This record gives sequence, structure tokens and C-alpha cells, in this order.
Amino acid sequence: MALGTSAYVPSSQAWFKIRKVDRRPLFLSSYSTSAGGAYDVKRSNRGRPFKVLFCGTDDFALECLEKLHANPDICDHIQVLTPADAPNRWERSKKVVTIPPVKSFALVNGLAQHTIPEGGLDEFEIPKEFIKEAESSILLTVSFGHLIPPKMLDHFLWSRRLNVHPSLLPALKGAAPIQWAIARGLQATGVSIQTLGTSFDSGEVLSREEVAIPPSSSYKSLREIIKPIAAERLLFTLSNLQECADTAWKNKDRPNEIEQSHAPMIKPRMTSIRWSTWSASKIEARHRAMGYLFSLRTEIITQTGERAAVLLRDVDLYHHDLDSPGKPLSEQAFQLIKNAEPGELVHDKESNRVLCRCAPEADGNEHIFLQLKSVQTAGKKEVPADQWINGYTTTKGSIRTARFLDAN
Repeated sequence: MALGTSAYVPSSQAWFKIRKVDRRPLFLSSYSTSAGGAYDVKRSNRGRPFKVLFCGTDDFALECLEKLHANPDICDHIQVLTPADAPNRWERSKKVVTIPPVKSFALVNGLAQHTIPEGGLDEFEIPKEFIKEAESSILLTVSFGHLIPPKMLDHFLWSRRLNVHPSLLPALKGAAPIQWAIARGLQATGVSIQTLGTSFDSGEVLSREEVAIPPSSSYKSLREIIKPIAAERLLFTLSNLQECADTAWKNKDRPNEIEQSHAPMIKPRMTSIRWSTWSASKIEARHRAMGYLFSLRTEIITQTGERAAVLLRDVDLYHHDLDSPGKPLSEQAFQLIKNAEPGELVHDKESNRVLCRCAPEADGNEHIFLQLKSVQTAGKKEVPADQWINGYTTTKGSIRTARFLDAN
């Protein structure tokens, strides 16, 4: 394939455009990031360019791989290790195989590509190029999802086995740091370059970059912000690896610097709403953090007296004290929702809003409510909330009301 041409490969989330990269040497003296930092690239603390065994899968990892590949003065040899291709959907009665974006990039750009053996990473043989020159060999994982066994780690110096993690370690250690940063209402998160240990996120932190979280960020939007910052931070760390290694610190050595927290893998039960204890802000934050994968879920009693599962496909916050788009809530509806119990719904036809009362806000604000935009009852189609609620309400004057059930 000629330089500048492109190829498209499928992903479970989207189609990724894989392009051949112009590998001109890096001559810039600094890097600018959306976080406002500047990276000084110092070459005095390292010798020849690194050789990198790059372990990754998705588009987040691809951003780092592209950055490395475009800077041969820092990294002049890359080999890629990815999971096996997986058939994960059907199209015209045929299974469609998903090719990891990292693998596609390697194939398009002529990089050696390896696949995790069927027996796991314990059966993977480190390529000889990385065994001969330990000082310049790097083992790097980005969005890999597999624990590197000691057999592989032992082939690399401790400061040469690295991981890119999208949080300010030791905060948000785990599989879903971006999601939990949003779900917990944090104002900032970051990127850390850490060494690889014998368990996930147990290494020493070599380098970190703080990233502000814009209001109303979703998982996907914040991820897009962090991706290029992660790639730049990786390049900075490799350019200053000896200095970073000399000042590295273990998570356990600074327990008071940043509160240690965990970011476990996202599971369906994490979006099951507990109306009696979850505030509207907490519920809406979970929607932004996890709704791309699992919709908010609850239950309601149908007109036949049966429990029905309900998915809240789209929600936002309604601040009664602030100017909100659309017509303001009627006074009658406001009094009903203000005095309602957590889980109770009010449909105000005058403003065409469907609001739900939730548990009190942490700051005591009683005028913040969850606004339903799109809803789906199990076995039925997704519809706008003002249409959906007609089948589940009783009438109080010109206002319709209903009630959700608390999660078990």
C-alpha cells in the first residue's frame, strides 16, 4: 500500500481509519497538550532508540502506537502483540470477525504482529530482538486487558516494562478508571505511566499528567480528550526514561498524596437504580459514565399489577432554580415533585417534562430532579418519555404521576 493511502477495518464500536504514517524524526523541543502542559524532550538520559513490544487492542492503544511509530528517533523498532480476532456479530447470516485496531495498524504499516497463543501468555515466546538488547528493549501495555506473567516480565528491566493507565495513580486503579472518574463526580483525572507488576496496577509510577474533566462529560467524550494526552505523556516518559525511573515512587509509598481508590469493571448491576439512596446527580453521572454500555435500569408496576423492567435510555438533570431549555415546570407540577418520595414520577403536560424525585443531593439542594428523555419497557420499543408514561400513570388534576421501584 502506498504512503498516504488508507484502509478501513471493523471494530465492535466503530470503523477505524488506519493510515500509513510518515516516520520523520521528531525535531520539536516540546509537546503541547490539551491539559496545558509542555513536554521537554531530553535525549541526554538515553542512548539509542528503543525497541518496543507493544501489547494493545483498541483505538486508545492505537493512539499511543501511532505516536511511537511516527517518532523513530525515540522508537525505531516496534512489534505488536494482540488478542486473537473474534467473531462477535452476524451480518447476512455470516459471522463478522473483529480485527483489533492495533493489529490493523501493524499490518498496514509493516510491523511484525503476534497473537496471544491459545494457551495464554505463558506460551508466548519473546522475539529474539528484545532478548539481545535489554537496555533498549521496552515491554509496553496499553488497553491490553491481560495480566503479563512473570515469564514475560523477567525478560525486561523493571524500568523497561511499562503500562499506560488513564488515571492519576494510585487513584482509580482497575479496569474502568475513566468511567468511575465520571460516575464519582470528579473534577479531574489524568494519565499515569507505571511499571508492570505481578498484579494489575501494582507497579511504580514513573510519570503522571493531570486532566481536567469538563462538566457533563460522557465516557466517550472524556476518553477522546485523554487519548492524545496519554500518547504525549508516553513519549515524554520514554524521552526522559532514566530521570523518570530515578524519581519513581510506589503507590504504597505515598498513601496520603492521592486517595487510593478502585475502578472495577463495569457490570449491569451498577446501573440498577436505588431511588432511596441515589441522588439525581449521581444517577445522571452514572448514565454519562456507563450508559454507552448498560442503560440505567429500574422497575415499575404495570396496570395489570405486574413488575416490568424499564430502561432509561436517555436522561439529564432539571434544575428548577436555573434557566433550563424549553418551557419552565408548572407550579402545580413543581409542588408535586418537590414533595414526592424518591422514585415518584411527575409528567407535566404544560412543559412536557417527565421528572423523577430522587434521594437528597449531597449539598442539600432540593430543586434538582432527574428528567427522563427516552424510555424502554422490556419487550417494547424505546419511545420518548412523555409518550411512555401515559401507560403507567394516575391523574392528579392536569398532572400524571407514577412510581418506580427500588433496586433489590
